Amino acid sequence: MKILTYAKGELLTNTYFCIDEASNQTIVIDPGMRPDLIYEKIVEKHLEVKLILLTHGHFDHALGAKYLKEKTNAPVAVHINDAELLSDSSKNSADIYFGGMCAYPEIIPDITFSDGDTFDLGNETLKVIWSPGHTEGSSMFLSGENLFSGDTLFSDGFGRTDLYGGNENTLVDTINSLKKAGGVYKLYPGHGNSKREYDLSKIRYYW
Repeated sequence: MKILTYAKGELLTNTYFCIDEASNQTIVIDPGMRPDLIYEKIVEKHLEVKLILLTHGHFDHALGAKYLKEKTNAPVAVHINDAELLSDSSKNSADIYFGGMCAYPEIIPDITFSDGDTFDLGNETLKVIWSPGHTEGSSMFLSGENLFSGDTLFSDGFGRTDLYGGNENTLVDTINSLKKAGGVYKLYPGHGNSKREYDLSKIRYYW
């Protein structure tokens, strides 16, 4: 599986292309605030988008989902606990960022997933790891050594918990579970730089 990263929009949300090189079938993770530019890359690289996969429902990760779905006919998937965020600008924080001046598109997910569900891409599989705390439905996707962590984990910290659906105690529980599970992965976070060797057993607490 080939992985390409595009950081778009003022918040520099990381959008990931997971590409099966044999077929050019692609899973797009977290199309954010400039879906037109993301789609240009899809066309430029002759990719066939199989799925639009969201780590959570915040606007900066999901705003482009409807646009890409209309352009590619690929289904949109999100954790069942965050489905309500996709069409509610007060819950997905778009109102806060845009000062209530954003005509947020109605995004209806085609697929709602739960912990442990999997998505196939060629010979690879992306497995859902439910990781609530940043939002109630925040999830990570694990494929081999690659961990797409959304806003649950950054290379040097964690996502905030003061927005709708966030809960600091829940995030601490999630971090404890990840720390106990352990494992060394290539971390692909929702914002910021990737980290080639991220040891879950050595997560550093800021609490």
